[in-house]
Amino acid sequence: MVVRANPDFGEPLRRTWVRTVGIAAIALVILGGVTLLIRGASIDEGLGDRIEAAAREAPGEPVLLAEFTDFAWSQACLFPPSATPNAVQARFGYAWTHGLSADAVTLVFASGRTIERQTHLAPELDEMPPPRGICQPAAEAEVTFRAP
Repeated sequence: MVVRANPDFGEPLRRTWVRTVGIAAIALVILGGVTLLIRGASIDEGLGDRIEAAAREAPGEPVLLAEFTDFAWSQACLFPPSATPNAVQARFGYAWTHGLSADAVTLVFASGRTIERQTHLAPELDEMPPPRGICQPAAEAEVTFRAP
C-alpha cells in the first residue's frame, strides 16, 4: 500500500485564511474612512472669534460666513446649545458628537456629508436655530447677532 500526499489538503485552509485577511483589510479601510470623517471636524475657535467680532461690530446686520473661510465648503449648519448627537446624525448620516457645546451655538462647515471644520458662537444670535439644526448653502450662509 502506497500513501501519497494530497496536494489539495491545505487549499481550504488557505482560502479561509485569505478570506479572513481580506475581510479584516476591508474593515480597516472602512474604519479609517469613518475616522477621517470625524477627524476632519477640527474645532477652530479663532474662526468663531472672528465671526463674532464682525457680527458685534454691526449688530442686527447679517454677516456672510464665506468672508471668514479659506477652505472649501458647500454648506454651513448651525446647531443650538440644546442640540443632541441624534440631530447631527440626522443631518450628516453618521454618529457625531465631536464638539457639541451645551453653552454655545455649534457652527459646522460641511461639504455634502463631510464635516470640514467647526467652531462655536456665543448664543446671542438674532434667531436661534431649531433643535435639529439648520443648514444654509455657502453662497447664502450668514449669521446675525442681536442688537443690544
